[in-house]
Amino acid sequence: MKRRTVLVGSVAAALVVAAIVSEPAAMVALPLAALMLTVVLVTSGSRFPAWRLAAVGSALWTLEETIWAVERLTGAPAAIPLTDLTSYTGSALWFVALLVMAGRRLPTALSLPLLPALPLLLWVDTRDIPLTLTLRFPIVDVLLVLATLPALEAALRGRASEGRLLWTFGFMVRALTAGTVTWLFDTPGMSHGLFVLWMLPYLFVAIGATMELSDEDAGMWAAGTTILGLETVSGIMLTLLFRSGQVGQPVTLGMVLLLAYFQFVGIMLVLLSDRRRRIRAEHQLKAWGEVIDRVLAVQPGELGTIGTLKALVETLSVRLPNVNGVEVYAEGRIRAGDPQGYAFPLVTGGTEIGRLYFAQQPRDTSVLDAVTPFLAGRIQQALDQAEWRTRAITDPLTGLLNRRGIELRSGELLLRSRDQGKPVSVAMLDLDHFKRVNDFYDHATGDHALKETASILQRHLRQYDLAARWGGEEFLVVLFDADREAAAEVVRRIRAELRGEPLRPITWPLTMSVGLAGGTTPDGLDTLETWVQQADRALLQAKAAGRDRTEVAV
Repeated sequence: MKRRTVLVGSVAAALVVAAIVSEPAAMVALPLAALMLTVVLVTSGSRFPAWRLAAVGSALWTLEETIWAVERLTGAPAAIPLTDLTSYTGSALWFVALLVMAGRRLPTALSLPLLPALPLLLWVDTRDIPLTLTLRFPIVDVLLVLATLPALEAALRGRASEGRLLWTFGFMVRALTAGTVTWLFDTPGMSHGLFVLWMLPYLFVAIGATMELSDEDAGMWAAGTTILGLETVSGIMLTLLFRSGQVGQPVTLGMVLLLAYFQFVGIMLVLLSDRRRRIRAEHQLKAWGEVIDRVLAVQPGELGTIGTLKALVETLSVRLPNVNGVEVYAEGRIRAGDPQGYAFPLVTGGTEIGRLYFAQQPRDTSVLDAVTPFLAGRIQQALDQAEWRTRAITDPLTGLLNRRGIELRSGELLLRSRDQGKPVSVAMLDLDHFKRVNDFYDHATGDHALKETASILQRHLRQYDLAARWGGEEFLVVLFDADREAAAEVVRRIRAELRGEPLRPITWPLTMSVGLAGGTTPDGLDTLETWVQQADRALLQAKAAGRDRTEVAV
């Protein structure tokens, strides 16, 4: 249980003890209980309109209870219009809040056990109709109970915090207390017990709302508090019954039956909610088990491929319960699903490597806390292997492929070309008089020129084209879906951009010689090697012919 819930529960227990000690203490504890509910709702930080309306309604109730406490303790005249305004406005705001909270849900079979108690509750609250019409608040509190039933559905179905069971139970106790007030309105010696009884609903709602707004797994804490609250209310009610001297009255029998039925239904609903919570936890564990099996099924050699990593992320997005999307920090970011909502970090070795996104903050994070480090570690292993694989096939200076990279990546390009009947061209490019750059300036300037040349190549390549640093100042370009004429045009644009603007601090334009080969659909995977050799010979011809030109292999 979270510290906030423990604090609210401790304050509530202290108020109950203080209220039992004496009647004046109960008068003071009553507005303090309403104030605690208001503080809980205001400080929760909830952005849901329903809880904001409820916070305003609770503040009005606090004002009402404070006015009544001052009047009772000082003997000042009652400000009935003001207390009625604050009370009924607060109830109206809570009524709207409960309806907004429920959305379009209506009570279903899960709420049926409560329905038999409603006529009995209505009878108790309206037994003395003239007095009920005069007081009015018993009818209002019965309406609040009706408004809680749709909101209760989510908790009974395991879709909301178990704390909702407690605060909806608080409204039922409030309505029951309202009926008790009308019944014992003129009975001497009952005021102290009625003050304590009227205070309890505020405490129940405050504790239950704290559990729900904290997004914690209330579990058996909510169940235990609900059952303890039922017993407390029953004990106070029975005490009032015996002290009133009306044990044999029909209303007394109705009250006893109502208390017994509330206890029975309350315990059954607690058990039902706990069962659904356990079923939900089993489903989560099963889903996590499937994800872990999928992660373990990935072979170490496959982890180094971004495609496999993306498939793994897709698996997380689809298989995990209540997950909207997944995000992994690799190659910028790999995303799957809808990465929005509550973000749960994937952390390994003290480093966040991604996030799981939930529609709302999970109430039970114990499974996540236990499993996600393993999952994050496995994803990090995939990222590391992908990075190592990339380094092994990439030229560290220019970021282009190296010879090994061309060998690994060209096979897919050639297969695609053969399957689609698309031509492939190969161009070997060499910077002219590059030694002059290193000699006149320094090797750092030469490295800068090589990186800028690589950037120019990348700007002119399409999705399936490949570019590699072949060695020194030589570059290899493999162009997909390009015959020799198209390849010659690409090379022309590259040479024009290179020549068009000096690469500072170099004061003269750089030029390049190019050899072209291919231009047809490859026959097999070894065709590329033949074309590279032909392009290299054509490059030598371009150099022999005076450089700064393109030669096509015969």
